[in-house]
Amino acid sequence: ERLGHHDPQVTQHDFGGPGLRHGEAVLSAAAQLHAHRPPQEDLIRRPSAQLAADDADEGALGGRALGRAMEYLCYSSTNFLLLGLVLAARAGDATWDSFDQGANLPAYLKEELVFGKHGAPRNYTAVHGYDRTSYDMPPGTMNSRDNWEVGGVFSGWTASDIVATAAAVSDFTWEVYGPEHNLLPEDVVRLMIPPPQAFYGLATMDMSFNTGQASKTYGRAYGHLGATYGYQSATAYFPGLQVAITVATNIERDYQEQPAHAMCLAYNAFAGLMLNRTVSCTFGKPTYYSTGCRCTPLDDEGLDAVIV
Repeated sequence: ERLGHHDPQVTQHDFGGPGLRHGEAVLSAAAQLHAHRPPQEDLIRRPSAQLAADDADEGALGGRALGRAMEYLCYSSTNFLLLGLVLAARAGDATWDSFDQGANLPAYLKEELVFGKHGAPRNYTAVHGYDRTSYDMPPGTMNSRDNWEVGGVFSGWTASDIVATAAAVSDFTWEVYGPEHNLLPEDVVRLMIPPPQAFYGLATMDMSFNTGQASKTYGRAYGHLGATYGYQSATAYFPGLQVAITVATNIERDYQEQPAHAMCLAYNAFAGLMLNRTVSCTFGKPTYYSTGCRCTPLDDEGLDAVIV
């Protein structure tokens, strides 16, 4: 099963119905990868500007407090940017622009995943992307910008240039991590999947915090968050139920809680249907990498973990 889901206004009561729609047309500008943020003011002042590869590396490192388990993380998308250049060189392309990022995709996805090498979101979609973050703003002040015409949305190059529907990215996620292994050999996928309790594998983030579950069976997920100027998304594969779920939103918030909450709700709604269980979820205070989502345990193992 592949579920494409979009509802930025979703609440804990939105189980079923539109919460499990497949194929809603939404921009997912960075559905796979979380791009860094060069200084936004520079991009806003020059909305048609395109960053070169060496420019995009400037200011790529930033830090976020993550709590006791991981006190501080310096995150950069430079590795994905460099990987794009390496792949282009191996393919024999003279420039990065001419490299076909979708060359190895299944035929049915080649027309579904578009790569924004140039231009702004307006060149690819009618979906506007709204910045509602505190980045580059005085304390206590939030942005209120529409980034639909800002070329810097794609400043991450191979780290943030996918434009697609949530359904298409969900299909892509299934092809990468699903049981059929149509896109990558199984031994490669095993290297990508983060070990238990690890934050990262190879180009793959542990997404267990989006399950709302504590058990080894149903509390396991992996994929990637996606964020760029004005758009935030998330895609994950849940091996316990063999389902891929993608959420795409056209709003950017400090804690990106809207795609995380929607994913947790969608997963547990699907799990409830598949397992014939009544499931409800609540949410605590989110952090950048944690939804605060807690749901009715789907099995006795999860119940024991909650009790402990």
